[in-house]
This record gives sequence, C-alpha cells and structure tokens, in this order.
Amino acid sequence: MSGRVGFVDALLAAPAGVALLGMLEARVRDGVHWWEVPTDSDPQPVSAAAEAVSARTFGSLLAAAVDAAAFRVGPWIPSAADELVKAYRHADARAPIAQAIDDRFGRELHRGFDVDAQEWWTSHEPGDELRVTPGFRSLDRVYGAGQHTE
Repeated sequence: MSGRVGFVDALLAAPAGVALLGMLEARVRDGVHWWEVPTDSDPQPVSAAAEAVSARTFGSLLAAAVDAAAFRVGPWIPSAADELVKAYRHADARAPIAQAIDDRFGRELHRGFDVDAQEWWTSHEPGDELRVTPGFRSLDRVYGAGQHTE
C-alpha cells in the first residue's frame, strides 16, 4: 500500500472494506453483477464509483458495507476467500472510492454514537414495525444462533 494514513488506509486493509470498494466499482460497470467483486479494476468505473458516492445517503453506504461484510466475504460464505483475493489484488486501484467515502462521510463515520440518528430497517410489510414481537422471550420460536422461525 502507499503512504496514505487514516480511514482510507484502514478501508484498504480491512476485508469488509476492500469487498465494499469492489462492490461499489461493480455497481457502475457493464457486464459485472453488482454483487460481484470484479476480477480486475478499471480507472473509468473507479472514477464513476467515486463520483457516485456523493449521491449516496449514509444509510445506503452502511447497508452496502453490511452486505459486503456479511454476504460477500463473511466466514460462512464458501467463495469468501476467492472474493477477498480479487478484492485485495485491486485495492490500491480503488483508493479513489475509499477517499470519496472519507470525503463524503468522514464526519459521520467518526462521530460518537447518536441514538436519535438510528434507523429501523425491517423486511415486514409497512405498518408491521409497530407490532410488538416477543423476540427472545418465546424461546420455542427461536433456533440455532438466534434466528426467528417466523
């Protein structure tokens, strides 16, 4: 890696970070599925991906980061090692995307925890989020690592 320091370097060193950068490049490339980490890097899509960061919301960035970490390179993903090899191989080429993330969201990424800024994400139908569910109080409806059966 180059002599960059701080958040950009951290993003280029982290498995979830390089996966996120690869996915953001993939989203603006023709012929590559958005969920794939490209096998190469192209300066034009990297520039387009860096520019596209300016139109993202903080929540959409976090959603993409969670997706990259959990469903692309998570420890239970069979192809994670291969995806990480591709991601790390071209991490430095994607540094402009990391810099754009730092420029756009640096303040939000480094501020303290703010309960009022939290968002509720749900896959329920609109209005269902108002329904109170028993969560872990009904342990007969929970299995394995805490997944709900409903």
